[in-house]
Amino acid sequence: MDNAQLLFKQIVEGGYNGIKSMIGTSEENLFLDFKRKTNPLLDGLKRDDKTTYAKALSGFSNASGGVIVWGIDARKEGNTGPDVAREEQPIAGLKRFLTDLNSLISDALVPVNTGVINREIYINDDPKSDKGFIVSYVPASDLPPHRAMCTENIYYTRAGDNFIMMEHFMLEDAFGRRVKPKLEIYCRVVRHRTSIVSNTPSFHLLIGIKNKGKYMANYPALRVKAVSGCKYAIETSSSNIININLNNVLQTEQKIQESGIFFAGGVSDCIHPNTYLEVTRLNPEKEWSDRESLIGLAMRDEKIIFEYSLYAEGCPEETETVEITAEEIMDLLRI
Repeated sequence: MDNAQLLFKQIVEGGYNGIKSMIGTSEENLFLDFKRKTNPLLDGLKRDDKTTYAKALSGFSNASGGVIVWGIDARKEGNTGPDVAREEQPIAGLKRFLTDLNSLISDALVPVNTGVINREIYINDDPKSDKGFIVSYVPASDLPPHRAMCTENIYYTRAGDNFIMMEHFMLEDAFGRRVKPKLEIYCRVVRHRTSIVSNTPSFHLLIGIKNKGKYMANYPALRVKAVSGCKYAIETSSSNIININLNNVLQTEQKIQESGIFFAGGVSDCIHPNTYLEVTRLNPEKEWSDRESLIGLAMRDEKIIFEYSLYAEGCPEETETVEITAEEIMDLLRI
């Protein structure tokens, strides 16, 4: 989860109390921007609101993503320093305002950023009031640059706590960002054939790399660290960790314990768009292969946990933790 996603999640889950806690404390920054509606007492989007929205969508889409909180006035203290949330200015007719924002996404930005999400937060968390705030999540885009429309026709990016017009060299760099793959972890629970016959929960996790982007991923690599409930799959004829398609890079035992196992591809290895590459397996610990034990693990909300990092030529490192509950395992194995 990136910074903008995490911030969006925290604000939405915080509800109205979270909005109140931002007043006087929260500063605008690279990922957060506060906006006032032109007239918070009148229904619908006005011309200036549309321009403001288009500018923010463009700026965050062309940078690292961000969150817009509508219905808060932010000002500097004096002539220096960042803008700080100073006053609530809740929006009347919130449901209409939300509908208008959602409808404007396709007209405010070229090309469209399909990941934009708008969520409402009502005064006292009471939808009947139809008054409150909108939180807009704008993810960093895989197809920059994005041009702000609605009378603007300008490319923006985020710099500090401001949206600035993109210079020519910025546009060149943004177009260059398009030719990158988009990597995700591939993880599938595979039930063994003997398990189906004997009705025992025998399985393993098949781990790989998925390319959801529009360009090939060259020199793919994967680092996997077993954290809880799982272990590295070892070849029965040797002490080597199982590797599929990518080479297992030799490491010391201490390095494996600290960082996990590392698989790397060479010049002839690539992952085509919308495909995945199987890399290795993780086996469950012994107690996960017994039906009664698995039921007990589910009752205690135990999880299989592993960490991973993904790499490819020209791509930033993608690092995340995967958690699979015992209950999810039981569902997948139809127990």
